[in-house]
Amino acid sequence: MSPVSLTSSGRGRGRPRVPLERIAHAALELVDEGGPQALTMRALAARLNSGVAVLYRAVPGRSDLIAVVIDQVLGDADFSALGDGDASEPAGWEAVCRATAVTLFETLAAHPGVASLLVEHVPTGPNALALRERVLSLLLANGFSASDAARTYATLARLVIGFAAQLQAESETDHEQIRSVFSDLDAATFPATVAAADVLPYQQLVDEFRTALDWLIAGLSVERGRAVA
Repeated sequence: MSPVSLTSSGRGRGRPRVPLERIAHAALELVDEGGPQALTMRALAARLNSGVAVLYRAVPGRSDLIAVVIDQVLGDADFSALGDGDASEPAGWEAVCRATAVTLFETLAAHPGVASLLVEHVPTGPNALALRERVLSLLLANGFSASDAARTYATLARLVIGFAAQLQAESETDHEQIRSVFSDLDAATFPATVAAADVLPYQQLVDEFRTALDWLIAGLSVERGRAVA
């Protein structure tokens, strides 16, 4: 699928009657209000007081619509912590990767339904391409092979998306009921679970994400040290 630009303003045959940027904002509102399942062409047309056929002239299908929503969110994120891919970047690749992952997580935390969309869609919009290019450039400039740079970027992205996607479900979970189930287990059969029942299930997703991110980057640093030794 070709990248869909939010700034497209072509004239002539096939020009959408609803600006793509307006479509993106309305689609994001639907996801924020009702989750990813609420994003349908029919619902979007109703939100925009338009017709489904008109929308299909701007976005050929739901996959393209998802791409527009994702790129809208990425465009709103502030990734100024990234350098220009220069190996002499003062913050170092570790700090830049950490700052980028945290920024992306915080952005998706504001739109938890979008994280679920990312599970089913590889972003290829202009903002997504720019972000991927800057991170890969930084890693390549710091001695990563193309394979290791791609693997590192994908792993960081999946860590962020995985934790962000859980935020919506976390808010709907009855932790007290689950904790009661753990507490009532047979201590002879599940001694460790019963001992930890008061802190299960672990609810500090943000702290857990930052801890996992620190461990991941620490592991990458160790591997990089071995590679250049």
